[in-house]
Amino acid sequence: FEPILRLLGPQPLAARRVMAAQDDTDINSPLFVTAPLLAPTDGITQDIVYAIAITPNGEMVVAGETGSADFPVVNAWQGSNAGNTDAFVSKISADGQTLLFSTYLGGISDDVAYSVDLDAAGNIYVGGKTRSINFPTVNALQSTRPGTEAAFVAMFRPDGQALQFSTYLGGDQAYPPYGAKSHLEGLVVDATGGIYTIGTTTTPDFPLVNPLPYQADGSSKVFVTHLAPGGQQVLFSTLLGVAGSRNYGVDIAQDDTGRAHFLAHSWEGGLPVVNPIQGSHRGAYDIYLARLAADHSGLEYATYLGGLGWDYGSALAVDAGNNAYLTGWTQSTDFPVVAAFQDHKQGYTCLLYT
Repeated sequence: FEPILRLLGPQPLAARRVMAAQDDTDINSPLFVTAPLLAPTDGITQDIVYAIAITPNGEMVVAGETGSADFPVVNAWQGSNAGNTDAFVSKISADGQTLLFSTYLGGISDDVAYSVDLDAAGNIYVGGKTRSINFPTVNALQSTRPGTEAAFVAMFRPDGQALQFSTYLGGDQAYPPYGAKSHLEGLVVDATGGIYTIGTTTTPDFPLVNPLPYQADGSSKVFVTHLAPGGQQVLFSTLLGVAGSRNYGVDIAQDDTGRAHFLAHSWEGGLPVVNPIQGSHRGAYDIYLARLAADHSGLEYATYLGGLGWDYGSALAVDAGNNAYLTGWTQSTDFPVVAAFQDHKQGYTCLLYT
């Protein structure tokens, strides 16, 4: 595991709206900007895109949260906002000019979609968190909400007209004073249609199957869970994080050999290290990057990454050579840099990628 670390500054990127731009030769000349297609008319409530996936023909699937009663719906599975905030899933044409479908997804309370992915057939998988006791469930692994907040995983048909499955994911037992909460932050669909998920849970009774042999009794633990195609069976599920530490799952990706790479960040450590480039926790929050064997038998590497300040990972991708790339931000003046475009921090925080 050889890192290439770069800092970009001086300001961290903060965005409340996602725009899609495409150009083969000039990044300053976007072919289209899609945000107006998803703009509500009231101008008051908050509407946020958190995730995007691209179909082979260039169509864009976006997911996020909306509090709007007039969020644009087209060919919708759920045509109206059912609660405070609902998740949404929208599909936009390759030229950015047409909203192919757009639907709410939620119940009577707060629902947010943080991640979206597509399988080879174009089915749409979305995951996030819900507080709703009536979040839509179909062919569910867990059909009633566990705890006070639960993760959810759902799959739509490519045209958005049918919800193929939708399930809660979480535990019921509270960890005082944090309650019983589970949030899904990332998911990726494997070649068979199985779904790898990552997130954070406070519950000690989160569903586990063949968990890794590491202590997992902290107040805030990372979960990595592999669901079978159809979402009705757990193939593997493990927790990471010891008492006295707080750890948060962020993103997950899979390489061509079937191994799952996952990203987290950690307060006060407590996560296992295997063949690390940085073997110990250094600052307030450190980034954590690991790779799970394809057969779930163990971690092939697991490492911290950070300096003496606050270091956060935001997103993860894997290339055709099975190399992992991550992005995030740092407040550390001593964040490790190698072959750097910018080798020192400018300003209060800096973007980073590796």
